[in-house]
Amino acid sequence: MSSPYKKKSELSSIPSITDTTNQVWIEFNGLCFLGNKQHVLLEQLKEQGIEIPYSCRAGICRVCQIKIIIGEVKTLTQDAMDKDGNIISCCCIPKGNLKLSD
Repeated sequence: MSSPYKKKSELSSIPSITDTTNQVWIEFNGLCFLGNKQHVLLEQLKEQGIEIPYSCRAGICRVCQIKIIIGEVKTLTQDAMDKDGNIISCCCIPKGNLKLSD
């Protein structure tokens, strides 16, 4: 019978609730949620049940393009952001709080 409790080594990978250094507020089309500075925006939006179109997940097709209203992102590819503030959500990680729209 397996134990319902996690082993100590498994617990070390779970971030502390009081550790807010990697947490950011993300607002998308008026919906606000607590995200992080470690995962790409596409995945964070999907985790919140926010569905945006996507296809390749590699920044090639640009189907998952959204717009930054306020804030900054770290881009994982050279083409992940254009001059108008449009970003490819599968290739961008929040640097801080963000306000986004489709």
